[in-house]
Amino acid sequence: MALYIGRYALMLAGVAFLLWYSKSHTEEAGKTTIYFVLCTLPIALAWTVAETVAWNRDLRRGGLINKGTVLGVRQLPPE
Repeated sequence: MALYIGRYALMLAGVAFLLWYSKSHTEEAGKTTIYFVLCTLPIALAWTVAETVAWNRDLRRGGLINKGTVLGVRQLPPE
């Protein structure tokens, strides 16, 4: 749950910073946006990996996937 809420908190903080910075540095707004996107992409990738690991751990605890499964996406057991 913390990962879910934290994602939106970080996104809002990033957008607020970008808006604040672009108002005070109007001549550099384009460069700032590019840098922000380039710095955010690796964070978003790491965030996705962390969520996948947490999701798989929860599925393993619930007995829905095997221990060796890397990317388990099943939510319900087979019928």
